[in-house]
Amino acid sequence: MSMSYATMGDSRRLQDVVGGLWFLHTATGDFLGICVQVISHCEWWCSVLTKNLGKLWDGLKHDHLQVVSTDHCPFCFEDQKVLGKDDFTKIPNGGPGIENRLQLIYHHGVNDGKLSINRFVELVSTTPARIFGMYPRKGAIAAGSDADIVFWDPKADYTISAKTHHMRVDYSMFEGFRVGREEKIRHLERVPIFADCSLKQLRSIADISKIVEVPERTVLFRAGEPGEEFFILIDGTALVTVSPHKKARIRPGEFFGEMSLLDGEPRSATVKAKTDLRVLVIERLHFWKLLREVPGLTEQMLVTLSRRIRAHERSQIA
Repeated sequence: MSMSYATMGDSRRLQDVVGGLWFLHTATGDFLGICVQVISHCEWWCSVLTKNLGKLWDGLKHDHLQVVSTDHCPFCFEDQKVLGKDDFTKIPNGGPGIENRLQLIYHHGVNDGKLSINRFVELVSTTPARIFGMYPRKGAIAAGSDADIVFWDPKADYTISAKTHHMRVDYSMFEGFRVGREEKIRHLERVPIFADCSLKQLRSIADISKIVEVPERTVLFRAGEPGEEFFILIDGTALVTVSPHKKARIRPGEFFGEMSLLDGEPRSATVKAKTDLRVLVIERLHFWKLLREVPGLTEQMLVTLSRRIRAHERSQIA
């Protein structure tokens, strides 16, 4: 891996990219900091990259790097890693990572927009099959290929933990790490007007949104005020008052002010925080600027709105 990427620059760049080797050779502050930490946390002792990860992702995207692999060193903490608790030179090097490799590549690659889904498949399936001389029997879905098929849920939300992994090792290097959709995108996907948007379009909307903490009893807006913001409730409960006799509660996952993004008309209700809230907020001004910059988003939303109107009309006739 390092040699193929070294063709992009001189040996100094190679040293920069292969951070663990460079730090070990020069004993810079970065590597020393790791040494100090792992003396009391033996399970984390491994050869590690701590800088220039952007170059590595760029290499994967443009085929300067062709695969992502791991030697997978599942030394248990209790009877193996602990040998170095008083002398870090005795810590077995490496860590367990094979089970979560694809999850992490998808999470940081595809979900973060660094890799396309096609490139992800190429990196983790097709290219490895070619390298091992097994393509097209493996690494392809085609007539005559082996029916080794993985069903991948792109919307799955999963927390990595040693309590639930299948590796025969008593710790996880990624304990508590959550893989899945970015929090903002997970909530935007549930909004009807964004239902048919692509992941790229959702990411552009997420970029202009913000997560805000709202104290209990705060009035988010009052009836009659201009509709300048759209809210998605993440945590807590809000009270909606349309009239003294018409009230409702909004709970996590629900939203309000959807049409305000489009028309800016006065609010038809007052919304107040019944508990402390976390809300995802999109300002109308930023949203309209985004519509001008991403024309395809406008088209997709119009199609979605048209479908909703037609479905409502059919339900009224029925």
